Amino acid sequence: MASHVVHAQGVRRFRFVALVFLFLFVYYHELLSYYVQCAWQAMRASPVVQHDSFEPLLASVAFAGWINMFRVWDKYLPVLHRYRLVSNRVKPDTMVGLDHGMRALVAYLLPLLVFDAVVKRRHLPDTAPSAAGLVGQVVASIFVYDFGFFWVHLALHKWRPLAFLHARHHTKTPMNASEVVRHSLVDGALQVGTNIVTLNLLRSHPMARAVHNVVITYMLTETHSGYAGDRASNAVPQAANVHVIGVRSVRYLSYDMPWMLHNVVPFRLLGGSPRHEAHHRIGTRYYQQFFTYLDNWWLGGDPGESREPFSKRPPDWDASSKVS
Repeated sequence: MASHVVHAQGVRRFRFVALVFLFLFVYYHELLSYYVQCAWQAMRASPVVQHDSFEPLLASVAFAGWINMFRVWDKYLPVLHRYRLVSNRVKPDTMVGLDHGMRALVAYLLPLLVFDAVVKRRHLPDTAPSAAGLVGQVVASIFVYDFGFFWVHLALHKWRPLAFLHARHHTKTPMNASEVVRHSLVDGALQVGTNIVTLNLLRSHPMARAVHNVVITYMLTETHSGYAGDRASNAVPQAANVHVIGVRSVRYLSYDMPWMLHNVVPFRLLGGSPRHEAHHRIGTRYYQQFFTYLDNWWLGGDPGESREPFSKRPPDWDASSKVS
């Protein structure tokens, strides 16, 4: 079976760029912390940021921005279609987004807006954390969210009384970015609740909470976007592998963008869109949203990926190795 190859040189180049940014972040930390404080003072004086519903509104705007970014790619930038994980044609989302996206927006915002109107609780501290403190809080909140939602997600798949609540989220493959908000009401509430509990448990600074919401909405949208291709080859028939899942054949583009987080971050700590696309196709693997350690521990290893550096098989397996 052919390997799912990510060019080592491309990945190393972007890892080098990441290391340069890390060095500059450490070297100029004091200056960056000053700018963080200035930014927080400006935010703190804003009536929008002071509003109790600022965080859910920001998350909604961020989701809309990220989803429509991928919609533009799908609809108007065919040069990027080579990057899709699945090589068969994927019908692009409508740009208006009045279907499940608008229903999810109303279902998400309405109860939070009502709650925020009744319970006035927003308090903005005088100072912001340092630049390192801000980044550390965001990384910690994403890590804790991912850990917590793994168990919720696993229960939605493994416990039959809950399975129907999550079925709507798996009704479409291949995926478009808007699938990130295709949920039943209870399913979406569980995801939002996990996020809120995480931020409150960690007592994240309001600025860190805002950055968290922007970052995590992007990461969730990217994992549902179907994009992880690499520009290395236009020869799709030669670069693709076909695997039989039950009675279906699925064709994958055998490349990954070297600059995506699941490639730039070493040691395969992040699964990215390849794993989540496979999860939506099969449903019996890859329950973590972002990281990989719980899936690898729960499954006793990862049968879908090669252990060789900078190479992976498509995150899939044939019917004989499928587990229920």
